[in-house]
Amino acid sequence: MDRANRTEKLYLQAFREIRQYIVDENLQPGDTLPTEQQLCQKLGVSRNVLREAIKSMEVMGLIEACPGRGTELCEFSYEFLLQNVICFAGRDQSRRLDELVNLQKTLELSYMRQAFQSLSPETVKELRACVNSLQSAEPASLQAFELHHRFHTLLFRELDNRLLHDLLSALDVMQRQYHKAGRLPALPEAELADAVVRALEEYNYQAFAQAMFSYFSNGIFEKQDVLVYE
Repeated sequence: MDRANRTEKLYLQAFREIRQYIVDENLQPGDTLPTEQQLCQKLGVSRNVLREAIKSMEVMGLIEACPGRGTELCEFSYEFLLQNVICFAGRDQSRRLDELVNLQKTLELSYMRQAFQSLSPETVKELRACVNSLQSAEPASLQAFELHHRFHTLLFRELDNRLLHDLLSALDVMQRQYHKAGRLPALPEAELADAVVRALEEYNYQAFAQAMFSYFSNGIFEKQDVLVYE
């Protein structure tokens, strides 16, 4: 095994051991890790290996170096982690976009029944206002993109599922990058979003599900096929 591979294995091992130390000691956001010297002695690794492990944890948003205080634990964010995973997935641009779109479609159609059951009348009114604005917006404009994002956010806002919210938010961040670069395909037509809201206003789940499938069979989602179990 060459030196580079040995170093990589050591820093991954150090990463896991630091993570386990955090769990074993029940450290919370704001708590500090032991000093660099203490960690080197505890893990039996060099400063270079330890620093690679610490750097990886910082990139993932798990810890933060705070001058004068040491290395502190951060509030864990699935969204931050997911954005990094999605961004550095190592795919070509077109394939990555297809994967992002397919993931969003799969998630939202899989959770649409729970979303339907969770929505309050107040949120339905917000959805109506959002769709009314969408119908008067230029289809390819930034305003239309923002309104489509708000539409999706409102649909799932009242579900008690932090991971789902963070996933959808991370996907939105990536789609914004494609939109700014002019590489995001057309979004679904506003009339399809309007049909979703009409079904909610009538509290008709069958019509809502049909409208959701129609929405996700148009524009950017048209070529993405998923199997949804209800």
